[in-house]
Amino acid sequence: MSGSNGPDRTFQQATASGQARVNQVGRDQYNEYTDNSTTVWGAGSGPAPQALVALPAAVGLVGRDTPAGELLDVLDPSGPGTGVVVVTGLAGIGKTALALHAAHQARARGWFSDGALFVHLRGYDQAGPVGGDQALQALLRALGIRDDDLPPTVGEQQGLYRSELARRAQDGPVLIVADDASTTAQLLPLIPAQPEHRLLATSRDALTGPGFPARLIGLSQLETGSAADLLTDAVVNRSRPGRIFAPICRNLSPFSPCW
Repeated sequence: MSGSNGPDRTFQQATASGQARVNQVGRDQYNEYTDNSTTVWGAGSGPAPQALVALPAAVGLVGRDTPAGELLDVLDPSGPGTGVVVVTGLAGIGKTALALHAAHQARARGWFSDGALFVHLRGYDQAGPVGGDQALQALLRALGIRDDDLPPTVGEQQGLYRSELARRAQDGPVLIVADDASTTAQLLPLIPAQPEHRLLATSRDALTGPGFPARLIGLSQLETGSAADLLTDAVVNRSRPGRIFAPICRNLSPFSPCW
């Protein structure tokens, strides 16, 4: 973004998606220039903010080379498959860590250059899960759709979501990461229509059902050696002790003391 102060106004310019250019010519007015036209935006109607690279930071991964490789193979936009993959396993076993590791690795390989979205579904939260319609609205906002422009029904919102992803598919695939799902109903509205996009979810349950063509990748307990390496990392680096010790404790006998 660039800006300069003149005698009568402040001028700001930014590059929008595609070949468009957006100039702020006043406090509440924007001009959008494309090759063939100029659009004037009034107060509250300018280009909406987007959150197209919203992945949480990845954490260190120990002893998960095989499932990580399998997950990356499924995420490859040029590969075959349904476009939907769910990492399953016990609570605290490392599903989210694996999903985020793979998502960042995919981005590092140049995949999903047009966006990587994240939504936490809180599927097993005592306060109640995030509904599929709520998750859909959150993703639409991340894609730059204003609340005032959201259609009134879930079906229409899903149509807008798929239309927006179809438009973005012209520039590159998009990755959607949906963490902690408990039902397929939370995920069904989020499935992209284009085969190059990917929906990556995590769940404690092996989610299956009509109209839900997901590939399931099960995450098992760590081997003893890997658990020891993870314990060493926790002690030396003091990193996330509660989440670190949870999968290790499951490998101990019921009579072993565990923090």
